[in-house]
Amino acid sequence: MGVESPAAPKASGLSTVADVVVSPKDAFERLREAPTWGWAFLIAFALAIVGAVLAAPATHHATLAYLQQQIATNPLFAGMPDTAKQQMLANAQHPPLYQEIIGWVTVGVTLLIAALLNAAILLVGSVIGRGQTDFKRLWCGSMNVAVPSFGLMQLVVGIIATVRGPDAFGSLQDIMRAAPGLGLLVPHASGALASLLASCNIFMIWGLLLNVTMMLVLARTSKVIAWAFPIIIFVGYAVMQSGLAGALHM
Repeated sequence: MGVESPAAPKASGLSTVADVVVSPKDAFERLREAPTWGWAFLIAFALAIVGAVLAAPATHHATLAYLQQQIATNPLFAGMPDTAKQQMLANAQHPPLYQEIIGWVTVGVTLLIAALLNAAILLVGSVIGRGQTDFKRLWCGSMNVAVPSFGLMQLVVGIIATVRGPDAFGSLQDIMRAAPGLGLLVPHASGALASLLASCNIFMIWGLLLNVTMMLVLARTSKVIAWAFPIIIFVGYAVMQSGLAGALHM
């Protein structure tokens, strides 16, 4: 694996984030010499929070619909007092501030875990393919990739939710499927297939291509390895999202 040079140049985190979007090869060349991730995290997190705030009315509407359906059909709610049920519904429609803050913290934790898993899987690929990098650089690269694949995706979903209005989202799955994806090519798909196709949205495809570029430029692996492990990440995410949607029955 590559060893960081003691004379590694300082890099501008902001310019690196911009180049990940407009000139990925230059960004990963820079990260190879001077790994940085702080600005990438802040930008991805800020974009995701703005998206969450914009999508909040739709999220509250979908959550309320889900709870109403569960209260009406799930035996677990049968013995619950009516006052408790009404309180749950009220909290779903108008969550208290502390719940909103917990949601924002969850966004940040999710971002960190996603970058961590992405870097760990790519590191396995780098080791197998005898790449020339280490976990630190792959972590920094993964966090920068998260700006478009996570932050921008959440922002766009929030904008779409705002434009369409809360009533257009009858379930949380509708929000999960809001980002333009392969689901648009098969509009009549349903069930697991619909969830799987919706998970393959343009931002995840963008992230896949950036991961490939990262492996080629930053890790210096072969094309086979550079494509294989990002595809594993891509498919794993799609299957996980599809399974989550199915588990929620939404």
